Amino acid sequence: MKIDALVQEVHRRREGRGLVLFLDYDGTLVDIAPGPEEAVPTPEVLDILSRLTAHPDITVVVISGRPLKELQNFLPLAGLHSVGSHGGEGRLNERHWDKSPTTGPAGEPARWAQDIKSRLAGLNGWRLEQKPLGVAVHYRRAEPDQAACIRERLTAWAQ
Repeated sequence: MKIDALVQEVHRRREGRGLVLFLDYDGTLVDIAPGPEEAVPTPEVLDILSRLTAHPDITVVVISGRPLKELQNFLPLAGLHSVGSHGGEGRLNERHWDKSPTTGPAGEPARWAQDIKSRLAGLNGWRLEQKPLGVAVHYRRAEPDQAACIRERLTAWAQ
């Protein structure tokens, strides 16, 4: 579908109702990058989001597996709603939530991190990122043979 036809279809379906845009951060608003800290929005993306959030009939929600604070640092825009940690924390309107564990298995992600570090010891091109509700293993910089070993060991660990 051409963009003009898509825009017309969106206007037709809205029928005077507001529009809510749910946008993913990595791979949608910013290009996938070798490391998460390198995936930053361009000035053009910030400008477009700014204009969208200023529109009274449009609500923009950015959703990501990234921590909420990180999203807010990369996208410091008034009126932008954010959902981080795969829904575990967020800010919609003035409502904030954080499902980070305060009791019980709070140390589980830290234990996972130690297990993963042990399993991947001796392999190159990976790094572990501790998140509020879990961990992420980044291995885009790994050579193909190392990446295959990393995937194999992580699959075995997950099972």
